[in-house]
Amino acid sequence: GSPAPMRPPRPPRDGSASVLAGRVGDGPGSTAAANPPLRQSPSSSGRLLDPPRAIPDPYGWMRDESRSDGRVLGHLAAENEYAAAATGHLAGLRDGLYDEMISSIVETDYTTPSLRRTDADGGGGAPGSGYWYYTRHQAGESRPRYCRAPLRSDDDGDDDDGHLYPPDPLPGWDAARSSPVLP
Repeated sequence: GSPAPMRPPRPPRDGSASVLAGRVGDGPGSTAAANPPLRQSPSSSGRLLDPPRAIPDPYGWMRDESRSDGRVLGHLAAENEYAAAATGHLAGLRDGLYDEMISSIVETDYTTPSLRRTDADGGGGAPGSGYWYYTRHQAGESRPRYCRAPLRSDDDGDDDDGHLYPPDPLPGWDAARSSPVLP
């Protein structure tokens, strides 16, 4: 007959697993180091549960901060294989959409430099004491580069009308867009 329908991998449930939520270790003979107090959630400012309560955690075995547990990695690999097989017929559409989105954005770009002055007490700073800050976006990179360039000692960062302006190129600067330092 026909091939069996594809089914996503199912992680095993551990029905007996639980995690304690609340104040743990306040009783006589317990040490705070052995039983640290737990909050309901890391961002919670509410009172801790007292006494603590066991919260069912059937998929707690999947929590692997070291990213090295073979069972977890095997399950994730099986999920990725299933997703690739289930959406394989969409590869052309996916590639076309990606190419269309990329064609409408400028991949290599940088922002207008902004001046920040520095001095010992955090105030305005003297002329020539500060940095130009800007970001660069390079084609093929997923994150911007955050850059800064020092003001020259003869550069106060504004023109005669008090408007900020980017610095003139430093001697020896090649003026290439790929140069790591904006003068």
